[in-house]
Amino acid sequence: MIYFSFNIQNPRSNKFKNLFSKTGRLIRNKFWEISLYKDAVLVRLTIEINIRKDHGGIDMEIGFMGYTIGAQIYDNRHWDHKTDTWLKHETN
Repeated sequence: MIYFSFNIQNPRSNKFKNLFSKTGRLIRNKFWEISLYKDAVLVRLTIEINIRKDHGGIDMEIGFMGYTIGAQIYDNRHWDHKTDTWLKHETN
């Protein structure tokens, strides 16, 4: 996992409002998501990369003066640490 975050918040504000959110499928188990929201951020930069973890993928956020845009590409499966592979689901 790689995680980097720089965040300066407005301490006098605790408001949050989701302005836009959209999601979709890229390929079989990979999905994308993009969102725009208003919050108490003054400056934000977050990058997170996860592999071999539940819903692993890339997540990025950039925020400035109360508005943050986030983008994510992730896997919808869960990681099985015992077998070191994706967890298999039984279907009936």
